Amino acid sequence: MSRTKRTTPLQMVLIVAMFLGVAALPILFEIDNVRLAFGLTGTPGYATVTGCVELDYEGDSVDCDGVFVPDDAPQDVRHVDMPSDSDAGDEFAARLSPEGDRAYPTTWQGRLMSLALPMLGVAILVPIPWAVVAWLRRKPLGVGSFYVIAALCGLCLLITFAGLAVSAF
Repeated sequence: MSRTKRTTPLQMVLIVAMFLGVAALPILFEIDNVRLAFGLTGTPGYATVTGCVELDYEGDSVDCDGVFVPDDAPQDVRHVDMPSDSDAGDEFAARLSPEGDRAYPTTWQGRLMSLALPMLGVAILVPIPWAVVAWLRRKPLGVGSFYVIAALCGLCLLITFAGLAVSAF
């Protein structure tokens, strides 16, 4: 009869720490855009993309610039960076970053695009409590709890894919 090797507490802490680190990266990288897209920070206004330049030969990296006109001072026009998935001539409601160097769309498409990476991080975080409880109980959890975790991860990934699809078109 063979004995199965059990995960030690130190191994479980390391596994959870690695998952937390991987999940935190997409959330931290995109949090400023989420705050701009949902109007939590920045100056409201209107943005127009004036031009985009491909930075490599394949067209994978694009730098877009434009003009931002604040709602409260229409005469204070600023030249700013725009999201790289913009096209020349695009016009949209936007928020100017507190630094004043870039504008981000506040439309539903901009909000969905801003949520794409953070929801990927949340999808990675969702199963962690389930795995820790299963490890502490030393016996399998019910199938119903697995379905709940799968549904929550699926919802997060659906928002991620929708945000990626909106940015592609």
